[in-house]
Formats: sequence, C-alpha cells, structure tokens
Amino acid sequence: MSAADHMAAFLAWQTRQRVNFDALAGAADAGDSSLAASPRRRRILAEAARTLAARGLATLPKGKDGWDHAAHPPLPRWVQRPPAARPPGRRPAPRAYVAQLAFATTMRLTTADHALLGPINALLRDQPDAEVIPLADRSYQLYGEEKHLKHIERHHLVTKGFLDLTTHLRARPTPAPLAMFELGPAPWLLIVENTAAFTSLREILGTWPDNSQVGWLVFGEGDHLIASLPTALTSFRERSHPVDTVLLYADLDLDGLRCAQKASDRARTASLPPLQPALGLYQALLAQPPRPHPPVAIDEAHTAATWLPPYLAKPLAELLATGLVLRHEALPLPHLRALLTPDALLLPQIRDGANPRPPRARICRSTPSRPEGPLLMRVCPSPDPPSHGIDAPETDPRTWHDICTTTIDAVPVECIRPSDTDRPTWCVYPPGRHGPEDYLGTLHARDIDGFWYVQATGERHISLADALRTLQDARPTARDTPSPRRC
Repeated sequence: MSAADHMAAFLAWQTRQRVNFDALAGAADAGDSSLAASPRRRRILAEAARTLAARGLATLPKGKDGWDHAAHPPLPRWVQRPPAARPPGRRPAPRAYVAQLAFATTMRLTTADHALLGPINALLRDQPDAEVIPLADRSYQLYGEEKHLKHIERHHLVTKGFLDLTTHLRARPTPAPLAMFELGPAPWLLIVENTAAFTSLREILGTWPDNSQVGWLVFGEGDHLIASLPTALTSFRERSHPVDTVLLYADLDLDGLRCAQKASDRARTASLPPLQPALGLYQALLAQPPRPHPPVAIDEAHTAATWLPPYLAKPLAELLATGLVLRHEALPLPHLRALLTPDALLLPQIRDGANPRPPRARICRSTPSRPEGPLLMRVCPSPDPPSHGIDAPETDPRTWHDICTTTIDAVPVECIRPSDTDRPTWCVYPPGRHGPEDYLGTLHARDIDGFWYVQATGERHISLADALRTLQDARPTARDTPSPRRC
C-alpha cells in the first residue's frame, strides 16, 4: 500500500471534517517503517496529499496560511474531509385521511407530520366519538409514550388552527394544579408570584380578625401560573366558593410584567373574571427602594407596563429603563402588616390602595376688589373637596392627593396641586388660608434625583421638611404668587 492508501484508510475513520496533516503523516509512517527515515519523505507526503485531493477524499487548503513552507515541497497543515452525502429526499407516499384531517391531503407535510397524524387518523376512523381524556393518556395510547404529545400545543399544525386537541385528539391538557388556599369565604382570589410575599400574606390573612373579608390566596409563577390558571375553576366548583375578583401581585420587573399580561389573556380564555393588578400592594412596593438590574429599552418597558394603570405604568417603565427593578422582598412582612389594617375593609386595601387622583381642587382667579390690587387666589368649591393628611417621610409624593396637609416642626401646612399639572408639584399655604399674602411658595418633587426643588430660589433639599423650612424662613410677596388658570 502506498502512503496515500494508508492516509485514506486513516481518514475514513475520522469524524471531524478538518483533520491535522501531522496525523495523516503519522498514519503513513506507521504503514511503511522505512518512510520515517527516507530523505524523500517530504516529497512522498506531498504527493500523497495531492492524490487524496485527486480521489475526492480530501480538500487541500487554499490560503497561504494553510501550508507549511519550512522546507520544500510545502505540506498542508490540514485537510478537509468532504461532507457526507445526504440520502435523496423522498416524498411520502399519498395517504388516505378521514374527513376531519382532510387538510393533510392538500398541504406539503413532512415525514414527521405524517407520523404524527397517522395514529390520530386511526383514532378518528375507529373511534370518532372517543371520550375526551387527559393528553398524557392519549399520548400513551397512540404513540406508546406518555410524553410524546407534551409540547403538541406548540406544533405548527396546532398553532395554525389545523389540528385541535379536543376535536382531533379527543384529549385535554392536564397542567399541574395551582397551589390554592381557601383562607375565608369572601368571593375574591389573590395570586402571589413570590414565595416570601406569599408566606407573609398567608400569615396576615390567615389571622385577619374578620375572616368573612378573606378569600382565596394562591401561589403561582411564570409558565406554571399561565398554564394552571384554568384549574382554579375546578377548585371553585369543588368548594362551592366562586369568585368575582381575581388579583395578581407579581414582581415589578420585565419578567413579572410579561407574565401578568400572559396570565391576563389566559384568564380571559378560561372564562375567569378579568385579572386585575393588586394596586394597593403595587403602590406600596413602588414606594420602596429599588435594586439595580440590567436596563430595559424604554419602548419595551412601556409595552410591558401597560397591564398597570397609567399612573403606575409610566414611573415603572422609567424605572426599568434606568436599570432598576422592584421585587417583592422590598416590601417585607412588617411593611405588609402595617399596610393592611383591620380598621378598614380588606379587599379595597389590596385591590385599590390609595386613590391616586381624587376630584381636582381648582385654583381660580377672583375678581380683584381694586384694579391695581394683587390677584386673589381661592380654592373653588367641589361637591366633596378632599383634605388628606400625609406622612411625608414615609410616602411617595407621586401618590399624594391634590390637596393634602402635613405638619413640620409642629407647624401645619397645606399643599395644593395646581390645576394645570399632574406632576408632583404643590403650592404651599397655611391650612384654610389661600390668599396672596398667605402663599408660601411652590415645591417640586424631582423624579430624576429624588430631591425637593424650591421654585423661587432653585434650592434642592433631600427632604420635604427641609424644603418647607426654607419657605417658612423666606415668605414671598404677593407679586411672586403664581397666576393660576381661570376656572
């Protein structure tokens, strides 16, 4: 056998496409003991490489870097095996399908598609009215393996609407049931995505003084929650305890928001009540310090946050875009216990939280008593003008009402949001006194850096209390009073 024959025999056993030429040379040396000491060894190896290429057994390098020019003649550093020849494609033979699978006779289907449809065709031919059974049972019956149809809902024939689980397979999915806990008889259900938050809420709701206000508490997350939502209907029926309100409390990150949107769609198709965000819990969570996380594109963040109402969706999208997220652990058990108080009805505390936009108090212009006098300011009466106290250090100013009062250094002040903005901006007055001579100034809560901005001086303060002290020390004159819109 020649050196080329020894190399060809070695090459036939290789699995990689590219083979080092030193290995081929070693095979030639092993086949001819005199070759290693021969002065013509390099020339013999070069001729063997060209022979392999001529036989179509290998492709030699084309570039200069693929050759060893240390001596003459040059030798290839490697050779490339030709790709394995593919067997000629054969179109499946025509098959006869029952009327329910008539689409298969007009579509270009693969061999795998026909292998899937064959047992289904036999089922519909022999048992067209077969009982609808769990999908795993049907999979074992038709294919001898219980997981063969595990991902059938993603198959292109199913997603395109040609194949239906109930009509054609006579089967139904059986997802793992939700972890549901009936803590009381009230007709509502709260789904919690995080185990720590679920455990905390279970402790609080399980010991709620008025048990008649408590409903179902459910743990579910991600794909399991989306797949298992319909199983809640079985629990409602078995316990004779239906619900009219379904709430979800998920992490405020991209995955949590996307899961909420998919779960909302799933609830709709399963004929459950509309899935609502637990606004009371979300408002409290948004007031907590976020943690760093890779930023999200602003458009993607806005799209994901549309499941929430606009007054929460906008600041949350901005939070995600700046590389911050809020997980349930930011609102631990002591905060949840302080948030949910037995002094008020339980469901509104979870579902609604603080009303972010009460009826607007309108700052109006009165007719001045003297033409040359300053503009007088008054609060226009409304059917039920709100006046709410705030605990400034503990709450998020974006959730404050349009009229609110607080006390700084034992001095009460009243903050009124101008009628031409929804921003966290307030004109400050002594309580019940809204004339030009009473105006203390205007403050802005800045979203960018979290500081309080004093409009008249441009000063920034880390707390509302410090900003209000500045206003009390330097009261503006009447000409500094802002001109509000006419009612």
